[in-house]
Amino acid sequence: MGIPYAFIRAFQKKEPFLDKEKRLPKQQEIFLRREGNMKGLYLGACLDSARWGSQTTVMYEMSKKRMISFIHNWMNQNNDNFESLWHERKIEDLYKRFNLPHINHEFCPVNKNHKERISDLGGRIRCSHMDKRYLRPSFIEQISSGGTFHFFERDPYNDLPQNESEWSDKDREIIEQYELEEPTAEIIEPCYAILSEKGRILSFETIINRLNLRPETKTVYCPGNEDFAPLSKKKGCTKERLKEMDKEERLRYEDINLCPGHSEPNDKIEFSFDGWDLAFYVRKWWEQIKNPPWFKEYEVSK
Repeated sequence: MGIPYAFIRAFQKKEPFLDKEKRLPKQQEIFLRREGNMKGLYLGACLDSARWGSQTTVMYEMSKKRMISFIHNWMNQNNDNFESLWHERKIEDLYKRFNLPHINHEFCPVNKNHKERISDLGGRIRCSHMDKRYLRPSFIEQISSGGTFHFFERDPYNDLPQNESEWSDKDREIIEQYELEEPTAEIIEPCYAILSEKGRILSFETIINRLNLRPETKTVYCPGNEDFAPLSKKKGCTKERLKEMDKEERLRYEDINLCPGHSEPNDKIEFSFDGWDLAFYVRKWWEQIKNPPWFKEYEVSK
């Protein structure tokens, strides 16, 4: 992306665009949300004043939805003229090319030897290569992922005790059937990898998803179970956490008397560019069509 604009302003020895009055980024975000505190201010300046920074990335103490809410708040505060307040500079002044993160592959990302192509109803170009496999009919199982079904062959050996002497007669019958049955069921699965979506209107949620460097979820530990806590103070999961689990899971967690961690949606986002560039992405998103979608379930094709 080039040199972050915040660095360019620093090199030019310009004063910080917004005086934060020693507020930390989270406090600054809360302050700016208050009615009128972003009135007449550039979006880039607001975003850049509410983030943490390192040598290579910036981080916001916001979830994706909270970031969307923050930008929507700025638009409402500048309802009459926000389209003139994205950034104090034009995109063309700083970049020869600045595009939204559309998917665009020259070759299939799954296998570059896949040559078949097809257009879907959403305006995307997809790989239509077909893979053919043969599985044992009695041991076929399926899983659903991303709206498509994938078939695989269940290996019964994985469900049995390692010690063969512990197998039941029923177990031995299943193994014998597995060994004797021929893989005669033909399974044809299309690749369907997205090659290009140039004609797609991206929601702002999708744009954040693709630019965000943080994983979707994070692992949290109940108090006293963190790696840095003294061993003598470690304990299991809190009562509140245990109540959220089903009976089988709860018994397993109580038995080990140590919190192994819980998965939660990530409440922070991280980018490889500053808040001024994020404002450019907001502008590019807004200029796609009139009232572009905020959330991915409302995406449309041009």
